[in-house]
Amino acid sequence: MNATVLILAGDGINCEEATENAFRLQGLQCKTVLINQLISRPQILDEVQCLALPGGFSFGDELGSGQILALKIKATLKDELKNFAQKKKPIIGICNGMQALAKLGLLPFPFEGDNNLSMGGNVQGHFINKWCKIEYHKNHCHWIKWADSKYLDLIEQYPYLPIRHGEGRYLFKNQNILEKVEDQNLVVMRYSENQNGSQNKIAAITDPEGLILGMMPHPEAAMELSLLPMKKAFGPGPGHLFFNSIAHFLKQ
Repeated sequence: MNATVLILAGDGINCEEATENAFRLQGLQCKTVLINQLISRPQILDEVQCLALPGGFSFGDELGSGQILALKIKATLKDELKNFAQKKKPIIGICNGMQALAKLGLLPFPFEGDNNLSMGGNVQGHFINKWCKIEYHKNHCHWIKWADSKYLDLIEQYPYLPIRHGEGRYLFKNQNILEKVEDQNLVVMRYSENQNGSQNKIAAITDPEGLILGMMPHPEAAMELSLLPMKKAFGPGPGHLFFNSIAHFLKQ
């Protein structure tokens, strides 16, 4: 039986369908549930092998992007989420999901106290919605290391992903943490040109185990080359890389 991915929905999250489609294209089963359903039956986490926090505007980004979602999870599912991570089950947070992972203390060093990571407002002072060129780094992250060579070649040939956020700037208040992130090669992607003032042009990071991936670009919105505005091409898009890699990892 193929592995099952739990995808959170509701309360302003709006990318769950595209995220589910991206996983299903790699042969994975999906279970999309409202956050309140998960709170009422947290044992769902025991029934799945992977967790996805999609993009969107959870709770209308009141009090800050991902803030209320993270507080709600902390208040109701903290122990269950910690247990999920300790079982070495992979987790991905995309855009709003990344913002929530940072506020939950899951990145870059899970459950090690204050990571001093916050997702600050874009230096431009406004929402950004554009395709951007990215540089992906080969490292231990399971969301990239198991991908088929054709998808590794694809993202090198078409290194573009869309971003759409108002608070996507990686900010480490403690520079020692940022240095630790760099020393341990936890940066998965950088912007070729800094899009929002993010420190060290960071676009995506992982944890030391390589199981948790937090990224501001939207791979689920780049599953077809025809979607890329800067290239006239057809076929699978660069977003497949992450979902293909984790599918292989889960099948081990």
